[in-house]
Amino acid sequence: MKYVFSHFTEDERQRIGVHTCPGGDHDLTHSADVDCGELLPMLRTLDAGNFYIQMANEKNLRRH
Repeated sequence: MKYVFSHFTEDERQRIGVHTCPGGDHDLTHSADVDCGELLPMLRTLDAGNFYIQMANEKNLRRH
């Protein structure tokens, strides 16, 4: 995953944002299906400038 953004310059990578959401799309994995303890280390491997993690409407906030 680290190399996904490798063709962007450092300045461009700082403007790239990655977000997670607990659902809404069909046929995709959502943050509600993945433990945050597994998700956060993976996100840290991405060379992006911003991360947005929607947790307000997660069903099991204690899990996170």
